[in-house]
Amino acid sequence: MGCGQSSKGKYEGGATAPKQATSGNKNAAGSKDREQVLSPRSGGKKVYVDEETAPAPSNMKRNSTLLMTLQGHSDILFAVAVFPNSQKVMSVGMDKIGMLWDVASGAPKGTLSGHPDAVYACAVFPDGQRVLTGSWDTTAKIWSVSSLEELITLSGHSKTVCAAAIFPKGDRVITGSHDNTAKIWSADGKELVTLSGHTKSVFSCAVFPGSGGRQCVVTASWDKTGILWDADSGDTLHVLKGHGNKVCACAAFSSGEAVVTGSYDRTAKVWSTTTAQEVLTLKGHKDSVCACAVFPSGECIVTGSYDKTARIWSAREGVQLVELKGHGDVVSAVAVFPDSRRVVTASWDHTAKVWDVSPDKKKDGTEQVEVVLT
Repeated sequence: MGCGQSSKGKYEGGATAPKQATSGNKNAAGSKDREQVLSPRSGGKKVYVDEETAPAPSNMKRNSTLLMTLQGHSDILFAVAVFPNSQKVMSVGMDKIGMLWDVASGAPKGTLSGHPDAVYACAVFPDGQRVLTGSWDTTAKIWSVSSLEELITLSGHSKTVCAAAIFPKGDRVITGSHDNTAKIWSADGKELVTLSGHTKSVFSCAVFPGSGGRQCVVTASWDKTGILWDADSGDTLHVLKGHGNKVCACAAFSSGEAVVTGSYDRTAKVWSTTTAQEVLTLKGHKDSVCACAVFPSGECIVTGSYDKTARIWSAREGVQLVELKGHGDVVSAVAVFPDSRRVVTASWDHTAKVWDVSPDKKKDGTEQVEVVLT
């Protein structure tokens, strides 16, 4: 059946974007709960509710206000990650270190030193107490955030570790490498599964929930494909074919219904995890798309490019909503805060930037939110 969700509303080829997480909402009379749905269905009545009780529609224009620039690295940045509590972000780069930053002040909060070569990937554990890095030195390392000390070194790849992600429970991690494989490890450093199937470098990876409670993985490769995998067995579930050049970025919707890939062909694509069909193509960048992330709310996708910009897209229609300009070189990494109102970008210009990308306000100061009553 593949990794996609089997429930009604799954993200299948030709369909609108996936139905997002729902919650109850009272009607004007307060008589009964109603279901909130991002993508309008035919026959539904449109109403507007307060921003506290519903997400913004995916096609709402977004702000593009630069909040801060994080300066401290001495060379190009390759990756960035946001902590679960939104109070810190992490960046890594060619200067062989990882840096932790305080989001409130923009001040550096610590440096992770231990890799003898460039640090290419990073991720934060769900508990916010540990982080993962991947390096040109062929290893990945798990670090303590409080002590800034290395806890575990993951050795097994034969070439650069250029991708890293962490499973939702924090009990496993995954790394991708120029050795054409991805590896799944226990959080205590034991190699569990090797994912072999790509014919060129595995440049990005992400974890998402599959059907039946299992966990799945998507990998992006320079062989122009993405692959969906069963994380427990290591079996290939689907191969995503459609890009015309290297696929160097991937991300997943938290629902598990879809994944996103970014390519040197200057596009990003959204794919159904159930059918492996391409659902949307995001066109607009003027150079390679080397980074992508999905908003936790599922409303939007953000991409980073060699054209020195990041762009935010509607996850429903694939329409570009915002272009973030300000970096002086390649935007090599992007990440979204848990509130889906801020993003952080990392660049070859040696800096990271935090942006306010919250929905535009109406004149009365409230957010206009479309909800379908069914």
